[in-house]
Amino acid sequence: MKRTLVFVFALTGCAPNFLGTGTDGGTTGGADASAGHDSGAVGADCTGDLGGGTKLCTYISICPQLGVDHDKFPNCGFRVRGDTIDLECLCNGVLCPMGAPTTCAQATQLMNAQTELGVCQQVAEDRCTMLQAPTNGGTKCDKNCASQCFGDTSCLRGCGC
Repeated sequence: MKRTLVFVFALTGCAPNFLGTGTDGGTTGGADASAGHDSGAVGADCTGDLGGGTKLCTYISICPQLGVDHDKFPNCGFRVRGDTIDLECLCNGVLCPMGAPTTCAQATQLMNAQTELGVCQQVAEDRCTMLQAPTNGGTKCDKNCASQCFGDTSCLRGCGC
């Protein structure tokens, strides 16, 4: 009984973020489905700026009943981008897509059928996106340092790229 109350209380604490009143969203607009005006998704339980304003969130207002299981996907989440469901994993400093779901049911299927390791194998296939330097006053990319990395993502991350 005690665990149930804690879980319910924890979920209640996330509600303001879905209503567009929290600061975790990564976007400036919120979704207003009742009025038929969707100015974009709002995320909750988000990371800080991973680079170029990119954040990964555990929850997204488009699929409020769906959350990323961080035991299975510790470096993955929803990237808030308009009204798109965009599941991504951070793999050695680059973002790799989990797929291209258009519905919450498809997003659930993708998470049930994959592992983070499997998603991150796309790095070797050059199917991932390099992150820009963080926009929140974080480290800037040292081009001199990066020129000596020869594409090694760990080295590039160490150079702030």
